[in-house]
Amino acid sequence: MKSAIVAWCWVVISLFIAAEVYAADGPMKQKVDGYTVTIAFEKIPPQVGDNALRITVTDPAGKEWTNPVIKLRVYMQEEKIAQKVQKMAYMVAPVDQKHKCASCTATVDFTMQGPWIIDVAAAKGNKHLSASFNVDVR
Repeated sequence: MKSAIVAWCWVVISLFIAAEVYAADGPMKQKVDGYTVTIAFEKIPPQVGDNALRITVTDPAGKEWTNPVIKLRVYMQEEKIAQKVQKMAYMVAPVDQKHKCASCTATVDFTMQGPWIIDVAAAKGNKHLSASFNVDVR
């Protein structure tokens, strides 16, 4: 079971492009194929406990997608190298997600301080986008 989780984690990590951004100064944006994926926390910086999160996707012309299908994966990962073997500790934050017009809102329950990763998968029609954001929870 543990090795399956580690393997699945590596697959997901390899599918997403990591953006070196932290939720310290407001909305975080990442360009993917000309589109912009934006996440914005209500609390800045995000804190342990429930945090409201808004996710929007804009096309290359700057127009927001209406009613996109958004999936979130929020997790904490810690990597340590010991004797050339990489070990990972893995923790998932519960996400309560709701779609709202052109954006998606979610409540993310961060269970502890430290670095977290938010993977966003967005789809509309035949267009599928993936973005990954690093967040420092305090």
